[in-house]
Amino acid sequence: MPYTTLEKIKRRLGITTADHDTLLSDLLNEVDAEINLILSHYVAVPVKKLEWLPILDGIEADWVAGRYRMLIEPAALITPEGEMREHVFVTDAKKRLRQFLEAISSVLVSKL
Repeated sequence: MPYTTLEKIKRRLGITTADHDTLLSDLLNEVDAEINLILSHYVAVPVKKLEWLPILDGIEADWVAGRYRMLIEPAALITPEGEMREHVFVTDAKKRLRQFLEAISSVLVSKL
């Protein structure tokens, strides 16, 4: 079960129609699986801890929004060298997930 909603992703993207709902839902499921795979090395997934859910909600929403932008506007992400770079939303979401994992890792270790 995803940590965020289709509605939240659409708000971040400024989308008010249902035209892209199928693509966004597909991306949401893919990103949710990626996040859970990463989290599974640290905690049981899907995460149920209430205080962690808002953090994961925001991370997942931004990651999906960035992946959507990468598919819809790929030309904007081409470097001068002709390589594709990640959208800033994805880069930021991954950074925040790493910070989250570092924070919970120190909490989990301190309880041992």
